[in-house]
Amino acid sequence: MKKTFGFILLSALYLSNSVYAQENKTMIGTIMGFECGDNCYLTVVDENGQDHQALCGDDKVCDKIMNNIDDPLLAGYKRKLVRVTIGQGKQFDGAGNVMGMMDAFTKIELLK
Repeated sequence: MKKTFGFILLSALYLSNSVYAQENKTMIGTIMGFECGDNCYLTVVDENGQDHQALCGDDKVCDKIMNNIDDPLLAGYKRKLVRVTIGQGKQFDGAGNVMGMMDAFTKIELLK
């Protein structure tokens, strides 16, 4: 039940505040949140103050965040200025099955 609720909540967030499939677009913003369950999602606040939620699709960065999920500041990305590339990523269920495609931050680069 908990994972289902999390999926519904994250799906609602995605539908209301996604980056709207702006494939291969770059954006500068600040990572303000991490949510991990079957997938990891990031919240990036852009330079205009708008929240964008998408899958964490940069394996190098996402693995680092997942390894420090209890203290995301240790991952070195929370509240940091980043340039992200927006593309598409696969969303998986707990059994590893592909549930579909959705917006993903496919590349995450620390700026300072």
